[in-house]
Amino acid sequence: MKNLLYDIEVFPNFFCACFEEYDTDAKYYFEISPWQDDRSKMMDFIKGNVLIGYNSINYDNIIMNYIIDWPRANNAIYDMSKLAIRGEYEDTKAFRYPKTYSPIDIMSMLFSKMQRVSLKELAVNVNFPKIQDLPKHFDDYVTEDEVKDIRDYCFNDVAITKFITKLSSEKLNLRIQIEKEYGIKCLSKDDVNTGVELFKKFYEDDTGSDTFKDLRTYRPYMRLADCISDKVEFKSKEFNNLLTLLKGKVITETKGALKHSVIYGGVKHVYGTGGIHSKDKPGIVQAMDDDEVFMDADVSSLYPSLLIKLGACPAHLKADVFIPRYQWLRDTRVTAKKAGNMLISDTYKLSLNGTYGNLINQYSWLYDPQAAMIITLNGQLMLSMLSEQLTDAGIKVDSLNTDGITAIIKKKDLPTYYKICKEWEEHTELELEYANYYKVIRRDVNSYLAWYADEEGKPLYKKGKAVVKEKGFFLSDVKLGKGFDKPVVKKALKAYFVDGTPIDEFIKNHDDIYDFCMMQKMNVKFQAICNGENLQKTNRFYASNSSSAGYLFKKDRTTGAKKHVMKDSGIIIFNDYVSKTMQGYEINYGYYIREAKKLIELIEPIQLSLF
Repeated sequence: MKNLLYDIEVFPNFFCACFEEYDTDAKYYFEISPWQDDRSKMMDFIKGNVLIGYNSINYDNIIMNYIIDWPRANNAIYDMSKLAIRGEYEDTKAFRYPKTYSPIDIMSMLFSKMQRVSLKELAVNVNFPKIQDLPKHFDDYVTEDEVKDIRDYCFNDVAITKFITKLSSEKLNLRIQIEKEYGIKCLSKDDVNTGVELFKKFYEDDTGSDTFKDLRTYRPYMRLADCISDKVEFKSKEFNNLLTLLKGKVITETKGALKHSVIYGGVKHVYGTGGIHSKDKPGIVQAMDDDEVFMDADVSSLYPSLLIKLGACPAHLKADVFIPRYQWLRDTRVTAKKAGNMLISDTYKLSLNGTYGNLINQYSWLYDPQAAMIITLNGQLMLSMLSEQLTDAGIKVDSLNTDGITAIIKKKDLPTYYKICKEWEEHTELELEYANYYKVIRRDVNSYLAWYADEEGKPLYKKGKAVVKEKGFFLSDVKLGKGFDKPVVKKALKAYFVDGTPIDEFIKNHDDIYDFCMMQKMNVKFQAICNGENLQKTNRFYASNSSSAGYLFKKDRTTGAKKHVMKDSGIIIFNDYVSKTMQGYEINYGYYIREAKKLIELIEPIQLSLF
């Protein structure tokens, strides 16, 4: 059995399939066209093997299975391709499940439906050398002279898929072990669906029935008073007014149900369906004196803990089975993590994290939106209780975000701080985990650099490097599927704020051309244009002051109107990697320096002292 990465291309008179072995560089090519017919050889070749593709469940597998099912002419293959592209489920469902090979779809393994991105966008994410769109439109006929270009393009997509698969080997290996250990088919499932499937198996084993999988609890309306725990208690007028408002509220859906805010102790507490956060201004926050400490307190496993403690079980399920099993998953996962058993730890983490989101997924066996509201609403109110109690004790709260709260505390007030936190833990039955910050460099509540402190409150270093948590905009390592936008700026900002390296110095001495790159993907309404030439749909480029640089525009295909994509610099299209000295790339360093300094100017004038 071979593990094969693969991709196919379909035109009205042409089909090809390209394969590459996972463990070697061996490549294979098959074609169905007016010039050759490899269908029999291809069917024999794939039999019994594992085929790994990108978006293959919804496209490649369908076409392959259609060809396997019966010898097909090119026009029939093309017609099925059009149905698959349009997502015509009823016309394609008979060909979705292969019989002669085992499929893995890396796209559906990595991303939920709402998070999915194209293979070309991922190629930019991982600095793949060649970003290439299909050489011609799939509705056009192929000439024999064009076959090589299409074949080369197809093999490039295979190479990208192989690269992404190897990068994701830990996720894939975990799923292979889950399948082996628990008998769950999850090689092509994302983290949430894998976790939920595992929990479903446990619940089915516990109850001895699978009838629950078709049940849902639909709520024509929900009284928030029925969701709020008796443990939620406030002393202040501000928070009690909010509590009264919420208890009198009736909602018909969870989306947009919570749009409220409370200002207390100078901090704006903002409530939403996804969780609480404060309205934070840009700036640098740190303990300004030796007699102060900057503390972060995070609730350990907030949503899983609330589900257990509040008994937030979907009404159509058996609470005396559901809650104990869920608690067993959490406790077993904690024990396994401490013991270094990462298979159990990582596997059960998927189940724990996947459950909450599916409480509001009407297609899931877990669906009960009121259970979700019990969890999120009480989580926000309970964290607000801690904020109120700390503020009333004279401790200045800095920020709140979903499951954590930061504050700057006089050292003489630390016993009071810990006493309040301990009593809050006992009352809510939640557990806090503490960290000491040296400073936080913040653009907003979701984008910051948090520099940890040692026991003496000094900046923490390990192996000569500052220990810094990066969030949101400040993430310097590009995450799969999260876009790509000049990482050099984020790296320069971290070097500036943490190491004191001047922005100009860092950027001008940085030696990775990919970190200067940006990405633009056009939707079907627009045509990308640079230097008067039409470009492909997905483009990688960098700012340049070269005489050959041009401005990037998007042209409306209907009206012909053009708009700048980036006004502040000319650009060089960098879809094909070219090895040069950094000087040879003719980078417009001024552009990147200005971009970094814009954020510095936003943050540095507001040195936040909380006392």
